[in-house]
Amino acid sequence: MRPLPFVYPYVIVFWTLYVGVFVPEFLLIRKAGRRRPARQDRGSVFVIMLGNGVGATIAFVCAFEARGAAIVTGRVVVFWIGLALIAAGALVRQHCFRVLGASFKPVVDVEPSQAIVERGAYRVLRHPSYAGATLLFLGLGFALTNWASVLVILVMLAVVYGYRMHVEEAALVATLGDPYRQYMARTKRIVPFVW
Repeated sequence: MRPLPFVYPYVIVFWTLYVGVFVPEFLLIRKAGRRRPARQDRGSVFVIMLGNGVGATIAFVCAFEARGAAIVTGRVVVFWIGLALIAAGALVRQHCFRVLGASFKPVVDVEPSQAIVERGAYRVLRHPSYAGATLLFLGLGFALTNWASVLVILVMLAVVYGYRMHVEEAALVATLGDPYRQYMARTKRIVPFVW
């Protein structure tokens, strides 16, 4: 059973959304990341780029090769839920890029004069951009209609963004101190009111 992103007419919708979401994000991150990673980054930008690329590639391979893990029941509904998650994740990320403005950097590089952003989604989450990435990549797993693809994406997200949040929060606490600790006490990481 071919994954729906490779079956007509789903192929048109999937790849239009995929290119429409990933190409602009790649270009934005590439433009913002032309300078060398700061020492505070501890390789996290490389971990994100490599992890996302490898995880997505393995998810696509699983969609074709792990036939026993194919989502059969409600397959079309799961596909559309996946596309909705991709779109929602992309919208959350775009919101974060707009709210952060010039403060957006693909690398962890905290300056002592940096303000703690508490507008928009940052009122309730410390890392709404990573929450958006989580929605986006989970959507990819579901759109591939394969439980192995979803599992690969979940593992990739836990490793990549778990490491990035650890590095980023350590740099923010070390540089900004108590104001950031207080912000951490008021907000959750990536799941509103939960975690």
